[in-house]
This record gives sequence, C-alpha cells and structure tokens, in this order.
Amino acid sequence: MAPDDKPVRVITVLTNHVAIKKLPRATYYLYTGIVSRGKQGEWREEKHSEKRIRVIDRLQEKVAPQVFVNCVFDGMSLLFVPYLSVNMGSGPTPSPNAEYRVTITRTAHPGIKTADVEDLIKKNRGAPSVQAFQVINLLQLIIRQHSNNLMKPAVNAKAYFTSKDRHVFQGTPVELWRGYFQSVRPTIGRLLINIDTTVAPFIAPGGVIDFMLNIIGSNNVAHLAIPETHPNFQKLNRALKNLQITVKFNKAPTKIIRGLEPRAGHFTFHNDQKGRSMSVQSHYHRAHGYRMAYLDIVGLRLTGPSAPNPVIVPAELCTLKPFQFYKRKLDENMTAQTVKFATLKPKERKDKILKGLGGGVDSPIQHYQQSSYIQAAGMVIGQELEQVQGRMLPPPTLLYDQPAIYAQQPHKRPFEVPRGGAWNMVGKRVAKPRHLSNWASVNFAPAISDGRAADFIKRLADACQKLGVDPPAISHPINGDGMNPEKYLDEAYCRLDRKKAPLLLIFLPQNAKGIRQRVKHWGDIVRGVITQCVRESKVKGANDQYFNNVGIKLNARLGGMSAEVRSPVMDLLQKKTTMIVGADVSHPGPGQTRPSMVSLVYSHDRDAARFNAISDIQDARTERIENMRDYAYRAIQGFVKMNNREDLPIKLFPQRVVFYRDGISEGEFHNVAAQEVADFKSGVDKALNKYKSAGRAPPDAPGPEVAYIVVGKRHHVVFFPSDKRDEDGKTGNLPSGFVTDRGLESPFARDFFLQSHSAIQGTSRSSHYVVLHNDIRDFDVELFKQLSFHLCHTYAKATRAVSIPSPVYYADLACARGAFHVNANSHVDFDSDSGNSIDMALWRSDFQPPQKHIGQTMYFL
Repeated sequence: MAPDDKPVRVITVLTNHVAIKKLPRATYYLYTGIVSRGKQGEWREEKHSEKRIRVIDRLQEKVAPQVFVNCVFDGMSLLFVPYLSVNMGSGPTPSPNAEYRVTITRTAHPGIKTADVEDLIKKNRGAPSVQAFQVINLLQLIIRQHSNNLMKPAVNAKAYFTSKDRHVFQGTPVELWRGYFQSVRPTIGRLLINIDTTVAPFIAPGGVIDFMLNIIGSNNVAHLAIPETHPNFQKLNRALKNLQITVKFNKAPTKIIRGLEPRAGHFTFHNDQKGRSMSVQSHYHRAHGYRMAYLDIVGLRLTGPSAPNPVIVPAELCTLKPFQFYKRKLDENMTAQTVKFATLKPKERKDKILKGLGGGVDSPIQHYQQSSYIQAAGMVIGQELEQVQGRMLPPPTLLYDQPAIYAQQPHKRPFEVPRGGAWNMVGKRVAKPRHLSNWASVNFAPAISDGRAADFIKRLADACQKLGVDPPAISHPINGDGMNPEKYLDEAYCRLDRKKAPLLLIFLPQNAKGIRQRVKHWGDIVRGVITQCVRESKVKGANDQYFNNVGIKLNARLGGMSAEVRSPVMDLLQKKTTMIVGADVSHPGPGQTRPSMVSLVYSHDRDAARFNAISDIQDARTERIENMRDYAYRAIQGFVKMNNREDLPIKLFPQRVVFYRDGISEGEFHNVAAQEVADFKSGVDKALNKYKSAGRAPPDAPGPEVAYIVVGKRHHVVFFPSDKRDEDGKTGNLPSGFVTDRGLESPFARDFFLQSHSAIQGTSRSSHYVVLHNDIRDFDVELFKQLSFHLCHTYAKATRAVSIPSPVYYADLACARGAFHVNANSHVDFDSDSGNSIDMALWRSDFQPPQKHIGQTMYFL
C-alpha cells in the first residue's frame, strides 16, 4: 500500500560493504580451550578475556604452533578448527614453572559446515537460532584474525586502531586513535562485510606521576600528597584502577593497579620470612639501593583491599603500559574534540575504507587478501564497495499560521516544502500559538549585565510576537546567586500568576552544570514551572534566527505547534485514532554507578505532534523495559484524559499504536520485542477493561492494533553517492529522504535504512528501522518508511528534518533529564562512578516524578 502517488526517483548508491564472493568451504570443528593460571596443583581459571586471548595467541605462535594451524579463538572458551584431526606432535614437556595451562577438548558439536552458512542467509523472518549465532561468531573471527594479529594489542572485539593517526587531548593523559571497524552482515542470499572508520580513546603511555598530575590538573607533585578523604584521592583512584603498569625492579612484565595508598613511602608491611616490619622506602633502599624521591605522595596498591599481605609500590617507579583503552566517560570538551576528529567528508571516508589510513596502515580490504585464515576457510572476498538501489521519498508540506484565519480561502494559507531537509520560519507565524502571558527571568551569570539581559529579553519577545506567541513585557531579571539558586527562583515564582502556565527565562554562566541541574529540578519536580535556560555565550552571539528558534521551542513547551505537517501517509493515519509511542532506555556510561533511565513518550493529538512523557529508573543495563505494562496503562489513561470528558463515554480511544523503540542491541531484538509487545498490550487491556467496567467503553470494544519498530543509530552502515548528480551539493552526501531495503535486507526481520536528515558536516549516517511486530492491517513496511520520514519533520524545536522520528528523539531527551529527577542534596547521584553496588530502594525513594501539570506538557524539550 502506498498513498504517495508522486513519481518515484530511484538511485543507485555505494555502501561501505564488500561481498564474500565465495562462502567458507572448510568444516570448522569446535574445541574448548580452558585457560588456567597458577602453578602445579593450584590452577584457577583465568577470568579476563584479554589474558585468555594473549595466552592462546602465544600457544599458537610460540609454544605449539603445530597444534592448531589457522584456528580462531572466541576469547571465552571456544576454538574453531578447520580440520578434524589435531597434530599434538612431540613438542617439549611443559615447564613445571609454567604460569598458564591450557586444557583443550573436542566438543560433541558436529562442526559448522557450508550448509550452515547457506542456511544463515536464507529468508527466515524469525529470531536467529543458537546455531546461526555460532556461525556469525565464527565468520567474524575468521575475517578479523589477520588484522588483529598485525595490529594487536590495539584491538577490541570489532575494531583495530593505530597511533599513526591520532589526536592528543591537550592537558590530559588521553589521546584518540583512528582505526577500522569490521563486521560480517548476513543479508538475504549473500554475506557482506561492513567496514568503517572509527575512533577510540587510549591512555597515553608514560610515567604514572605525570598521569596523576594530568588527572587533577596540576604540575606540582606535592599536590599528590593527599589523604584518602581528599576529593582528588577518589578521583585518582577511579582513573587508575585496573590500569596495567610496569614496575621498575619487578620481574613480572605487567601489573594491575587495584587501588591507591596515601603516603606510600611510609607504608609498613610485615616480612614473614625475617619476622620484622619494614617500610616501603626501606625495602627499596635495602633490596635495590634505590632512595625514593617522594615519600608522602600516593602510591599504587597491587593487591585487593582484603589481601592479607598488601603489595604497595611507589608511583615514581611505575610506567603505564602502552595500548590501553581509556574506558571512562569523556568530559564535554573531550567529547566535542572526538566528534571533530571522527568527522570525515564522504569522499575522505570512502578513500580511507578502500585504501587505508596511510603511514603503512592498511584497510581490512587489503588484509583479507593476505589472510591465511580466510584462505584456509576457502573464502574469497571482494575488493570493491557494493552497490545498492534505493529511492528518494518526497518531503511533507508544512502549513503555517492558524487555519481558522483561512477557513474561507484555505489555498491562501502559507506553506513550505522543505528543501535539502530544512526550512525557515523567520517571518512566518506558527500554526497553533500558545500565548506566553506569564513569565519572568532570573540571571545567574555575573558577566551578563542588566542592560544586556534586558535587550535579550526584548529581542526574544519581539521574535515571539512575530511568531504569533504575543508575550507581555517583563521587567529586568532578578539577579541570582548560584550558591543558592532556589531562593531567587522562588522570588521570581512569587511574581507569576499561578493560574496561568508560568515560564522562567534563566541566564546561566558558560560552565554551569550544577546550577542548571538545580534549576531544572526546581522547575520540573518542585514547582512545576517550565524553565528556559540560556548560556552566556548564546546571549553574546544571538541573532534573529536564534531568537526565532527559542520562540518556536517556547511555543511547543507551552502546548503549541510550529507548523502543521501534511503528507499522504498522515492523511491515511488520521482515518483512525492513532497513538504514536517512542521509548528508550539509557544505560550508565563507563564506570558510572547508577540505574538505567527509562522514558516512554506518547502522542495525544490528531497530528501526532504533541507528546507526554513517562520517566522512570530500572536495574542497570537491563535491555527490556521492565515496567512496560504500567507505562502502557498510564499512557492510555493520559491519552483518554486529554481527548475525552471524564463524565462521558469515551469517544476517542487508540485504534492503532505505532511503537518506535530505541536502544536495543541487535542480539536482543526478538526477545525484547516479544516481551515488550506482550507487556504493552497487557497494560492497554488493563486500562480498557477499567473503562468497560465503569461503563465508559462498550463491553466488546477491541484493543488497538500494534506495530513495534526498532530504530537504530549506533551502527556503521553508510551510503555514498555513486553519481555526482545525486549529491546534496554542499557536503557530498546523499540528500534528505534516501531510503533503501534492497541489498542489505536482514534474513531475520523486515528492515530498511532511511537517511532523513541532511548533513551539516561529515558523512551522513542513516537510521536503521527493523519492523519486529505488526498487526496493523492497513499498514505495511512501505507506509512505515513514509510515516517515519514524516515524523522526522515534526521535531518541535528544529527547522530541519532530524535523523530519527521525533518520538524517539523525545524519549531520548526525557532520558537525558534523569539527573533532574534527583535533588542535588540526595544520597544518590546520576554522575556517580564510586564503584559501589546500586541500592535500588534508595534510588526509588529519591527519584521523583515531575509535577502533574508540567508532566502534561512537552517540558523535556
């Protein structure tokens, strides 16, 4: 079904994939390879995958290369071997002083054959089997093994990196390295390999003291002479824990930091052999003739906190091992630099994929031709990027100004068709204005004078008036103190009319994360007041376009709509009452100790433009939305309340629900979808049954038809124009509206790629849509493509098409406000990286919902 009858423009593009032209012909047999550490009679299984990989590598390359030729190891316990019999040979007897033992056993698995690979690429439309996952795992290992051998240890599960193409974060011990991502992608009828450039942060090798000084932002070693209670002690402990070091005078090549010790030179340990105690400084002087230069600074603990015989080493003797990934969260400045370094123009990105990074660093494409592992498998891999066909979707039409004004002459109503994924609202009036009749301002930025703040307010009011939002004039802002912002916010609040929707305009210093969090907590949770924050730099550089954009945002927050977005698919959608849902789960970042944040947003208007949000927390890093049934129940109640009188039978109840879900990893698609769809329908049924019991809905009223679509942005699939005429004319990317489901379609579910936005810089990355459930009878995948593109034009605070449908974006914004739900003086902290266990009962008691009346607005914008 395709309501859009405009001519279809079909184009052929390149994608960053090469084809596996010949599938594996060898049969791979499975062995377990258990790596143990210790000594004779006291072996214990090695828990760290990196060490297991290093041991197996050494076994293959040095100790017993004749045993497993061209075998690949999964890092856990499985060895895949391309032949049945194993030649154990008659090598030397293992040394009784060996540090590691590897126990290899043939499994009962019959082996992975060519037929298993062929089954993988057949159209299946169901969850991949255990065997399918094993086949994919084997193929990934085969294609990566040669690259990993060449580039180790600067490798992770899916990529390798090089210091020959890097960016140094000045004033930090961290630097960015560029590298290559590579992954096998099963499609219907063939196997492809997805290749992309990528970047990762690494720890710059060097002395530990220099590292510590960088972390605390000092160049004075005396600043490392701190007690455990000092904030910098915990900061250093978090930064250093689990890093690998080499220690002068120590025979072991690598040690791992387990913690810190204050005044390490004075630490006293007991020498059991000689029956006396000795300080660290005395030990190094007597044993090695070394006099410590810094007795009072923190040292490194190489044993766990409960070890009976702690091992403490001076930081001055320690050097960080090279090739260590930096696994902690990057700050705002480092994140901005990462984006800039990772950004490549389409041609530049394509050339690096095909030709390498330069300086002797080859692309995986060159590695495939050299790999003995690929040759042993009988595989042949192409060297050219694959072509796929797609088409250009026509953009929707945007209608401005209030429709009632043009009731007699609707053809005269102002409208615009986006060009290049963008439009301009300067000089236009919004379609549904909400008057800004009740507002005040507080200034927490000392650098912003009263005159400058007043001028900003006047220009903002002028822009709002031109948009049709008509704000009244307000006096100079209250000058506030960031040490106690709530006092000044309450003072401004007292000036407002509580019966009208209040809004506070807040001026903030440039670096004001703490103040902003308290302002938002006060507005969202304590008072129920919409707050619009403006940073100092925006005040100084604001132009008409900026004020216009802020006005659009304020109107949307107050309940208005900038433009009425029209398209054939929306006309079809409006034939039945439809609710659009977006949901996301935001997990804690590296090193953070907090629950996962959950948000579900739902539309409650005919245009699918107005959304309410439900936000909550759940167990950390749980993929499935655990309380989906409750959220669905609350969403239906909210929809019914917004569209029906409470004392009358229900007239508007969702007949269809289109559910967009973000934040699911591909391996969990089908399991999570099945559970969440069942839970969502159960919650809807609970609400519907309540209305039936109250006589507000007929006894035979059916529940809505439901479609469930996963939207993915965190992938490495990109498209390049193969014809210059198909470029956007500015960045060399494809223009907004490109969609394809040909050549890359999954064997396991209906899916498509949609490039809805137009790139400002770098290479555009399409979003990946996977339709995992659909019982909406008059909607098929073609209509979901058009609907998704339409919803990318309804993001309320932008005048450009965005890269994902607006409900997904809104759910992401609501998740990002997690810290605002917790008081600044709470016992819990969204930025915590303490390493302690998560007390969910404490988190739930401190996590507060927004005030009821603000929760019915788009406060999260």
